[in-house]
Amino acid sequence: MSKGYLSAPAYIVVLTDNNSTYPQYNHWDGPLAAANLMLAARALGYGTVHITDSFSEEITRKVFNIPDHFTRVCFTPVGVPVEWPEKEKRVLDEFVVNNSF
Repeated sequence: MSKGYLSAPAYIVVLTDNNSTYPQYNHWDGPLAAANLMLAARALGYGTVHITDSFSEEITRKVFNIPDHFTRVCFTPVGVPVEWPEKEKRVLDEFVVNNSF
């Protein structure tokens, strides 16, 4: 699986700074930043994937020379996929819950 990840032309490591003004918000801000990055990439015609466990934080830290006061949120390759998955439209009622489960 990681072979495909390593064929991308660019990689982004999303980090949070433990020395930021409000580090208690890093738990939410980091994943939100990663999601927005991935949505923007897709809007521009690129593919991404949110990777948290295929490469250890220790290896990522070493390869990218990341200082200790940063915490990795995710690692994401960015590139144009060989092919896009087929889009399958689902009826809204299949995945929306209205007022109860």
